[in-house]
Amino acid sequence: MIGKTALSTVSLTGIALAATLLAAPAAPAAASAAPAASAASAVNPLPVTSCGTTISGDAYLPHDLACAGGTGVTVTDSGTLDLRGHRLIGPGRSAAGFGTSVGVELATPQEAAAVRVRNGTLTGWDTAVQMFDTGPVRADRLVVKHGRVGFDAIGGAVTIVHSRLVDLGSGVTSLFGAVTVRRSAVSGSGQGVNVSQARATVEHSLIRGNQNGVNCGEAACVVTDSALLSNEFAVFLYNFGSVQMHDDVVAGNTTGVLASDAGNTDVADISTTRFVRNGTGVRIDPTAGVTIQDSRFAHNEVGVYAQTSTDPIFDFHARPTLLRNVFRRNGDGVLITDPQSSSTLGGNRAFWNRGWGLFVAGQVTDLGGNVARHNGNPAQCYGVTCTTG
Repeated sequence: MIGKTALSTVSLTGIALAATLLAAPAAPAAASAAPAASAASAVNPLPVTSCGTTISGDAYLPHDLACAGGTGVTVTDSGTLDLRGHRLIGPGRSAAGFGTSVGVELATPQEAAAVRVRNGTLTGWDTAVQMFDTGPVRADRLVVKHGRVGFDAIGGAVTIVHSRLVDLGSGVTSLFGAVTVRRSAVSGSGQGVNVSQARATVEHSLIRGNQNGVNCGEAACVVTDSALLSNEFAVFLYNFGSVQMHDDVVAGNTTGVLASDAGNTDVADISTTRFVRNGTGVRIDPTAGVTIQDSRFAHNEVGVYAQTSTDPIFDFHARPTLLRNVFRRNGDGVLITDPQSSSTLGGNRAFWNRGWGLFVAGQVTDLGGNVARHNGNPAQCYGVTCTTG
């Protein structure tokens, strides 16, 4: 976990956002404050008073509703399901596996307008919201917790705003779809945002205390203006998954970004991001190309690490590009040990690291302007020319 001392070293929008989300998380509004979704819904919204209800259009939850299993609410057409500050309660996590109980199941046509689920709590469901090749869903001011999967989307688009996803096997899982998480918090889960052959965008959000914060396999992910704190892997890339990261804070994770199983492709573009007190800030496996620029690394065991390939079949090697970054008070600033790697460095600065400032084995394109001072290894740099005076 990140303590106040650690976080005090970082002053960035993402940390301010994290503090805001932790101190005042998204909470359902009082029922009296819930606005009418439309003139039609204001005239005759459907009250959902029993489990297993099917709705087509606008509906609301007049009180807490606890279900022994099955599906809480099935939605067959566009509209708003307004929980009005109440809880839709499932039977708890099932030992039988995924999908045994479903809080809200979408059965809308693909061409339908978005279904809105808002202003309440979904708790204790194997799958809180489930969709299979349906129209889009927008979750607004929800708390989803204590279940196996928060949102399970096969096809379709999921947008989650001003919400909290807590204590789930997976906060959001998407296959062949699109996920947007905006101004929300995903915490204490196995997989925070988990996408495969899909797209994911995480904006102005807090991803904290998950095994994998953002998990991208054969997927294109974008993470901006967010705080990724105390995860085992803040961002995990595999099977050609890629990420663009800008203006984020990555702190207190075992590994900030792991780029692996990339098939010799460029998979990560990271800029203006701070990596603080991680085990490894960015780990580049031998199959991956990664670009990091205008970012800061402080108090990590290793800022950027690329290891030697041990694959007996494929002759893949890491391809890091490091431009105008600052490495300060890490164990090693940059540690690229693969003798067959191909690296490009320019304008980096490394100060007060306990070991190497910049250690770059293999083929190096040196763009100049690298500076290293006061690092523990007297040589300061290896494989790249550094100004040390």
